Amino acid sequence: MPVHNITSEDAFDNLLVENRVAVIEFYSSTSGSCRAIAPVFDHCSDWEKFHAVSFFRVDAGELPQLSKHRGVTAMPTFQLYVGGDKVDEIKGSNQTALVGLIEAVL
Repeated sequence: MPVHNITSEDAFDNLLVENRVAVIEFYSSTSGSCRAIAPVFDHCSDWEKFHAVSFFRVDAGELPQLSKHRGVTAMPTFQLYVGGDKVDEIKGSNQTALVGLIEAVL
């Protein structure tokens, strides 16, 4: 399943309602760490073992209010939502931590 870009706060709210399990990457297009981890996030979205998980990206520079409202203070930040509720979060570009975050809900 591809990673979907979120372009509005309404779209973010809708994804929480429409997807039972969602991982959202808050990123900055100017961050080297974000660019480094992006291919890993893309790869995770294609793994069969994560077929029940939906993957999304939010450009924090384009949606600063959403990022602030969701408590994002570092780039990248990955937030895991189950049933519309945030259940976990990691900050930074640690590949092992990212995969572990997603595996925790399987």
